[in-house]
Amino acid sequence: MRTLKCCGFSLVELLLVIVVAGILAALVTTVVVASARSAQRQTLALEEQRSLAAVAAWSRADLRDGEPGDIAVPAPDRLVAHHPVGAGAPCKVSGAELWVGRSSWRGTRDPEPGRDELWLLTSAITPAWDEPPFIAIGASTCPDGSAALHLTLGVAVAPVMLVRAVEPVQLRLYRSGSRWWFGMAPADGSTPVQPIAGPFDPAGSRFAMDSGGVHIFVQAATGRAAEFFAPLPPP
Repeated sequence: MRTLKCCGFSLVELLLVIVVAGILAALVTTVVVASARSAQRQTLALEEQRSLAAVAAWSRADLRDGEPGDIAVPAPDRLVAHHPVGAGAPCKVSGAELWVGRSSWRGTRDPEPGRDELWLLTSAITPAWDEPPFIAIGASTCPDGSAALHLTLGVAVAPVMLVRAVEPVQLRLYRSGSRWWFGMAPADGSTPVQPIAGPFDPAGSRFAMDSGGVHIFVQAATGRAAEFFAPLPPP
């Protein structure tokens, strides 16, 4: 008669396999959780760097060419600035119309009625800027036949030495949901604020201004703090 041998695992062996599998699962879970936390920290650090870089870029682009009177800080959470758009010397002035040669215009874009203001320098001895209403813009030519911007104002102006276009904007610290951001909007509040950097901690983020220039203090959600300074020329 044949003797049948029983093949399989004993209870002890099964328990050992279960214990080993549990240990491996715990190790894998620990590694996955640690990797996820590391990735989250890296993402937060990258967002923080981008936010600080955005504030730094804005301060350089919008405040570097500022003049006394261009910038005001009416409240710690709001900065109002006249963002430089461009400037040029007129080649012709007639009543309420100005012609500015394309070759003399220096700026990021052409001025836009309803969005920008025109500041006119009428005297070099005692610098004074007039701010007439800006009605329209078109293409034309200077008396010498070169291309020009044709600017129509709301009032007649005296001889003009320089035309400067600026865009009134405000940078605000505002809340959206449970987070705080820096955002930009027209100074008159005609359109909603658009975020440019954040999130930030409102306890350490604010604007300040002194005789030397503008200070922008930011504190990231992680606690990292930075200060950006834009000096202004003396009046």
